[in-house]
Amino acid sequence: MISQAHIAKIRQGDLATLAELDAQGISPSPRESLEDFAVRLEGLNLNFGKMESALRGEGKYVVEGVTVKARARIPQEIFAAPMERTERLFGFRCDWVPGFFFQASPLSLFGGYAFYFFPEFFAMFLARSGFQKKRRWLFIERDELVAHEMCHIARAALESQAYEELFAYQTAATAFRRFTGGIFREQLDSFLFLGATFFLLFWQLARFFWLPLLPAWGGWAILLLDVAFLLIRHGITYHRFTAARKRLATLYGSEATARAVLFHASDAEIPLLASAANPACLLAEWASTQLRWRIVLHRFPLPTEEEPALEFAPT
Repeated sequence: MISQAHIAKIRQGDLATLAELDAQGISPSPRESLEDFAVRLEGLNLNFGKMESALRGEGKYVVEGVTVKARARIPQEIFAAPMERTERLFGFRCDWVPGFFFQASPLSLFGGYAFYFFPEFFAMFLARSGFQKKRRWLFIERDELVAHEMCHIARAALESQAYEELFAYQTAATAFRRFTGGIFREQLDSFLFLGATFFLLFWQLARFFWLPLLPAWGGWAILLLDVAFLLIRHGITYHRFTAARKRLATLYGSEATARAVLFHASDAEIPLLASAANPACLLAEWASTQLRWRIVLHRFPLPTEEEPALEFAPT
């Protein structure tokens, strides 16, 4: 819960308070003013209040068809290692998000997920009950899963799609997953890939049983086109992502700071940073019109010799 004193300071534009929340993974969206942000946080308090009241009274809480139980709350110590990971990578610790274990179907491959909605603000983390006593289930590592989903919650206000999975997969333990993790951006990508795979299967069956004159390459064409599209798109996205990070690292002289600053960038802003001749001017320009970037530059000030002489416009 965010105190009313903190919310009052937010309405007054207190950058220290705003930066404190930003370090907890709570940031304004590109369109939000101070008042908009304060109202959204009041909504978060209201939603959390409803949840805690239901958990105390009924032992369970139902939201958007999802039921969580008080006795299945995830202990806070399980979040410690993932929070250290996100703080090291991106400079935030989501210590305010409640988590709950759930009983997953034996056939389900879901290890867990972040449940949140925006702009009406609410968030919680769900993990399959097998993680209560085990740090790994199949190929899924618990700490990586939690850190991954925390990244999604922290970037919820950006409503990102193109770079969202790339950021989240930077929490992965292996370089292969960090690179390939963003290939599938949304469910549609997965469905199209599965559809192309099943099309190949049906094509081969049709050739074998009914239409032997069908060319073998016909079934492969759809799948190869889909894979080519995914790989080319991912290659372009990853190149821009890496280029933007390198420009910020050169500006700040720190990879850690570069990652933390880039974490706040939207889908539209990352390509601009990647190609910026002077990223310091670009960041200062954004900060002159957006509350989000004023907060970022308060937490991560531009190097003095790089800082342009721009005044911040009032929000």
